Amino acid sequence: MSYASDLRKFISSQYLYSAVRIALAIVIPSIVLAYLGLLKEYFLFPLGTSFVGLTDMAGPFTRRRNALVLAIFTFILVAVLGSAVHGILPLAYLGLILVGMFFSMVGVYGQRLAAVGGLTMVVFSIFIDGNLSGGHALRDLLIFTGGCVWFLVVFLVVSTLQPYKLASQMIGENYLQLGVYLKIKSRFYGKGARVDDLYREVIARQVIIKNLQEETREVVFKTRIIVNESTTTSRLLMLMFLNSVDLFDKLFTSDQDYRKIHEGFGNAEILQEIQSYLLLLSEEISNIGISLQSGVKSKPIHPFKDKLADLHENYFDLRNRNLNATTLENFMALRLILARVKDITDDISIIYKVFTQDLRNAKSLSTGLDFDKFVPQQERLNIGVLLNNLSFKSAHFRHAVRITCALLAGYTIAKVSFLDIGHSYWILITIIAIMRPAYSTTKYRNLLRLYGTVAGAVVAYITLIWITDEVVLLSLLFTSMILCFALLKEKYAWAVFFMTLYIFITFNFLNPGNVNLLFKDRILDTLIAGLIAFLVSYFVLPVWEHTQNVDLMKKSTAANIRYFQTVINKIRQVGEVNEENYRLQRKEAIISLANLSDNFQRMLSDPKNRQKQLESLHQFVTTTHLLTAYTASLAQYNSTEDGFPEIDTESWNLKITGELTRIISLLNNETPDNESIINSRMKPEGIVDELIEKRKSEISENEFFDNRDPNRLTRLTVLSSITEILELIFDVVLEQRKVTEEYCKLQAEN
Repeated sequence: MSYASDLRKFISSQYLYSAVRIALAIVIPSIVLAYLGLLKEYFLFPLGTSFVGLTDMAGPFTRRRNALVLAIFTFILVAVLGSAVHGILPLAYLGLILVGMFFSMVGVYGQRLAAVGGLTMVVFSIFIDGNLSGGHALRDLLIFTGGCVWFLVVFLVVSTLQPYKLASQMIGENYLQLGVYLKIKSRFYGKGARVDDLYREVIARQVIIKNLQEETREVVFKTRIIVNESTTTSRLLMLMFLNSVDLFDKLFTSDQDYRKIHEGFGNAEILQEIQSYLLLLSEEISNIGISLQSGVKSKPIHPFKDKLADLHENYFDLRNRNLNATTLENFMALRLILARVKDITDDISIIYKVFTQDLRNAKSLSTGLDFDKFVPQQERLNIGVLLNNLSFKSAHFRHAVRITCALLAGYTIAKVSFLDIGHSYWILITIIAIMRPAYSTTKYRNLLRLYGTVAGAVVAYITLIWITDEVVLLSLLFTSMILCFALLKEKYAWAVFFMTLYIFITFNFLNPGNVNLLFKDRILDTLIAGLIAFLVSYFVLPVWEHTQNVDLMKKSTAANIRYFQTVINKIRQVGEVNEENYRLQRKEAIISLANLSDNFQRMLSDPKNRQKQLESLHQFVTTTHLLTAYTASLAQYNSTEDGFPEIDTESWNLKITGELTRIISLLNNETPDNESIINSRMKPEGIVDELIEKRKSEISENEFFDNRDPNRLTRLTVLSSITEILELIFDVVLEQRKVTEEYCKLQAEN
């Protein structure tokens, strides 16, 4: 992707769009108030707008609206409470305990309410400090309430005018991530490919795609106007999202034995040509994503069909020169790779056609699947869920205790007179922003917060020293505010940098000539808050990632057993394979893999003495990825009427399932049953090897027929591929069982 494309991607993204909406909602009233000379007196109005705006997370309209209403209610409640206890230290401490514990615990109901809870604690921190109050409690509360309600009004108006905008942008982002994913996978075909390192990149990207797909499913499937409304736009968006899921499946299933491929064709240029073509397709996928985000029709940017034809010609030329009995299996494997590449190309061609078709006469795309089954489950708002988590076994409860302790420590230090902290509430706000349930995440955000704050403070200091023109400063304020909100999710350090910049400019407008105090307070408060967050996260009821490993390993293995059996039954034609059930099992396997991988990545940031069995876990994650990917590759083969009698699929099913069952038993600290052990040692029969040897003899004795049909795959090629995939699956599962034995042994010793 060029810099121009990267810029288009950012400009059309949901993050920038949301940031502009929040910034305008803040700045427009601020300009009016400044023009009337009332900004300093009414500063709580834009402050309330910004806090409510920050709770607005992507999702269905109803959930977003309800979360905003809830945020306004809780903000007003804690603002009243904070104003009441201001200046009364015992009550202020009691308020911090109550607010800190309760609004940290609401995270049990999901990320949306966790965001509301975090911002509610920020509001309370500001009002117990009293620094931004004008001394008129009731008036200040009314002004603050007005600012909160103002953002709700803006949200309702914009959502009514552009009901499809968020869904379109999120679906577009799915395609952009798929483009990056394909770009990484193309490197497997490059010279000197570091396969293990690339697998780590692939798995990390799958985590991102998994999380994004879950969010997008919720928006698309739960938004009534998208699923049920029979308009061209709603059907188009539904179709584009379903196509993105299927395209990811195609990309995910394109895994091969890359080391074997390089051994067979390391000196030929065909692998580099495949890499170049996949890079071209990744640009096309990204182009589709940008177009969806921008709301414009998309056209191909490369003649990729002609390029595919050239790639096939080069393959056929290479085959004619080098095909013999020795290289037959290598060319069969390469032919299957090209077949996968052609499938991806066909999908991209279909997606491009969707942009130009008239869908008005198309039947509803909301039929055929029960979409509720594909949407991530949300905790219902009942008191039982909260009460069940009031235990030291609950990660949410432990986090609530940690953040409350940190707030109490921060508030105490802020009240120490000799430190002369002018903006003491910044310490509490920074603690809330940094601390997360996982130590690794807290540590990472702590460093990013420090880097962003120091850099932003230095730049802001220089800016305010040299620039005095109010128009220029207002432009910088507006720009930095937009960039802060736009980068808050993806680039936290940069978001903090721009946040610090616009805070300095804002306070300079309110109290000109006070830049030295701002600089000192901002740096000092960040250092104090960062130190408190680190110490509390490390020493107060920490939750280390290694404690979740076994549970995630069991869930992933169980999901892969169900997924593999669904696929092998499809190949064997055992019973009727339900398409919805197949998609659900595929989804659960990928999500379980992503959760396991995500936990491993977080574990890398834990202290060294808390990284238990790191090497064994890494091998388990890698083999799980290969198992899921190879199973997905196997699922691409649709059985014929007579199935595949040449392959002993029944024995393969028993053999692989038996080995996976042994893994589950090991993780449960149980002795594997004899049946699983016997099944795992089976030797499947079949005649595929005989057919390949017969074909080799034919090639040796007869002249090769040059058939250049890119759509033609011989049955022998398909049989060979299925057999090879089954062998790869068993090899991976066998390796995983050995890794699990080592993991459990080390765990027992510790």
